[in-house]
Amino acid sequence: MKRLTALTYLLLAAGSSIFVGCQNAAELRRQEVRQIAAAHEAYLAELAAIRAEFQTENPMPARLDFGAHGTLLLHECGISGLPGSEKLRVKFTFLNVTGLTIPKAQVTLTLIDEASELEWSEVMKLSLPFGLKMGHNSSYSSLFEMPLNGLHRGRRWDWRIELESERDPLPSSKVSR
Repeated sequence: MKRLTALTYLLLAAGSSIFVGCQNAAELRRQEVRQIAAAHEAYLAELAAIRAEFQTENPMPARLDFGAHGTLLLHECGISGLPGSEKLRVKFTFLNVTGLTIPKAQVTLTLIDEASELEWSEVMKLSLPFGLKMGHNSSYSSLFEMPLNGLHRGRRWDWRIELESERDPLPSSKVSR
């Protein structure tokens, strides 16, 4: 009987150490979750501040005149996306106010990392289907969603948008001889 009791005590001791070990592991997991939640909340607060500052520095809507190439109306420009995958979102409309027909136009959105002096761009070609041309006072609307890859957290970055267009030549008057 003494042997059975000793075995019982041995099993109870082993079981209690396993139980205590499980409690420690559970507490460690709870601490990890609390740390992750705190880091996530801090990131969300930082992101909200960055978004608000960006909106203050870049009020919308805006009208950008590119002379003989046309005009861009910027409807929306802001930092969008989920934490960790933020994008610069720019909604725009191209207006052909040149007085000429335009077969194609090209809008370029460029991000500038002032700290490293690097730039990268996305280009969007604007054209109508079936070879149609954009007449005077016509418009074309689209949007960019360009990944920021953490650039917005550095505070030393900028962006620009540019427009180029291919214009048909002015109609020439035919001289009769």
